[in-house]
Amino acid sequence: MGSEGIVQQLLDENRKLKVDVARYRMEIDEAKLRVGKPDPRLHTLEVEVQRLREDLADARRERDALRAGILSAMSRLKRG
Repeated sequence: MGSEGIVQQLLDENRKLKVDVARYRMEIDEAKLRVGKPDPRLHTLEVEVQRLREDLADARRERDALRAGILSAMSRLKRG
């Protein structure tokens, strides 16, 4: 292969690398755009978390009421 062939090969390789660089830059730009967007499931999960918090608060209130009732009954039995 002569010097002209080597130069042509290097020019071809250079063009290929420029195309690859441009493609990778586009992929990076697309990835950056996707990162900035919230996950579409986020709202659904937030609603579910809020519902679970309310359920937990209700269960705690019920527990406290039952505990108070038990303590009151035990106190009356002791006085009895």
